[in-house]
Amino acid sequence: MTKTKKNVAVGVRTTWSMYNDNTWRKSNRFGAISLMVAVVIVLIYSKKVYQQEKSKEKQELAKQILEKGVRNEI
Repeated sequence: MTKTKKNVAVGVRTTWSMYNDNTWRKSNRFGAISLMVAVVIVLIYSKKVYQQEKSKEKQELAKQILEKGVRNEI
């Protein structure tokens, strides 16, 4: 996004950013950096959630195995 020239098809298109080439460049640079930061945050968060879900599945599996073992002994 930071290297595109002012146009109506690609980039951050607001009235303010379309005012001139300088505001276009600055607003699209900010938009690109913000987008990259958001992607990194989402990736970190999704990895954390995935690990928590995987841990829950392991706990449930261990619980089921223990319950089956207790039932077989009775």
